[in-house]
Amino acid sequence: MVAGNSARPPGLAGYYDPANVINKAEGSAIHAQTLRTRRSDYSAAVLGRLDAGLHIPATQYLDALRARGRLLREFVAAVFGRVDALHFPVAGIQTPTLEETADEGSARQPALVESLTRFTRWVNYLGLPALSLPCGLTPARMPVGFQLIGRPFSELALFRIGHAYQQATSWHEAAPG
Repeated sequence: MVAGNSARPPGLAGYYDPANVINKAEGSAIHAQTLRTRRSDYSAAVLGRLDAGLHIPATQYLDALRARGRLLREFVAAVFGRVDALHFPVAGIQTPTLEETADEGSARQPALVESLTRFTRWVNYLGLPALSLPCGLTPARMPVGFQLIGRPFSELALFRIGHAYQQATSWHEAAPG
């Protein structure tokens, strides 16, 4: 069974903040050496996110990590007792063009990043398996996708559902323009 309107996950906004803390802190740690030696190789938008990660207190990072297990258990109990998989968009907006993402110094950048990751960041934070599949093209022939999200270790079930979908449709063969 794939979730419909009757099985809504708990409020997803509560997962975004701890995911953001972890992503920024770990991103800054991973890129620390390159940030020191080749800072000019990064775009302004990426530098903004990495620099923000340098200012996250260790206590805040550890709190976000500690909360993950409890939040995952609560989510699984609330959702996956009623459904085998959730069906969500991959992105919260249509795929932007390069021109739409080029305004790196803009105050709109955080909102753009949030719109693009709103349906995936919480999944990554909780460590849930997800499978993204193409499901159409916009009028501008940009790809549109959805994701199937499952309980921990349900990858095989997601692959089976995704395979059945691809057998019934041809979106995986469509080329963006």
